[in-house]
Amino acid sequence: MALEELVALQTVPEANRALFMSKYAAEQKKPFVGVLLALFLGGLGVHKFWQGKTTLGVLYLLFCWTGIPALIALIECFLMAGWCRKENQRLATSIAHALNDL
Repeated sequence: MALEELVALQTVPEANRALFMSKYAAEQKKPFVGVLLALFLGGLGVHKFWQGKTTLGVLYLLFCWTGIPALIALIECFLMAGWCRKENQRLATSIAHALNDL
């Protein structure tokens, strides 16, 4: 768990921390999964569907025959860890806010 997630966890009341951890563990994005999806199935846009970017996933799928999405996905392999880190920070903050509102 990164520093930002720990900061979000500290804002959650003690009684809700176990709930925070279970929700966070279930929903967090693992960087190695994203890298593998982009590397092996990126030409079909599978990694974009995994990221929740359905429109881009469909575009990758429509243009997969050109090979361009595969080249872009290869580049995105190197950017995936940063995206996952940002997404996990956003997720931790969102869960913390939701639990603080209870």
